[in-house]
Amino acid sequence: MRPSRLVINMACVDNDDPNKLPIVSGRERGDKTTMITAVLIDGDKGWFDEAATHGRTELERGIEWKSSPEEVPGGRQIDIVWLYIKPSKGQYTYHGATASSMIIDEEAKVGYKYLADHANQLSKALRGGIDLERLSERSKKVLRRVLDTYPEVYENSPDALKEALG
Repeated sequence: MRPSRLVINMACVDNDDPNKLPIVSGRERGDKTTMITAVLIDGDKGWFDEAATHGRTELERGIEWKSSPEEVPGGRQIDIVWLYIKPSKGQYTYHGATASSMIIDEEAKVGYKYLADHANQLSKALRGGIDLERLSERSKKVLRRVLDTYPEVYENSPDALKEALG
């Protein structure tokens, strides 16, 4: 039986570099940890935001969620890319990457997101799926810039991810 433990909101337990990647939770596999995290893309800005996996990003705080996008007419789209990071051959990879979105109007403090879609896309990423078709070319460029924060992880990632980003 291989050892495993749940790591919740802790620093990475990677023996080589405990602060290497942004982590929400994970399972230990040898001396490396699998983890799920997210990248938020807002226009030309993108960043890792582990709070997205719990729906508690800075953008989401204080928002009253509406049942349809029509109820948020002054909102802007925020893309969320769910990333499953896992070790492969001793190196981390972006093993799964899928996209969802939400609409937020910060001034009016209202927003819309389809939680079932977020859960399904997150689940697909955890199964190693790569699905970034929902992202615009601009968002893909922002995502690539964010993923390049850890170039060795991107380099070790599946070709399907690199093809999806162009």
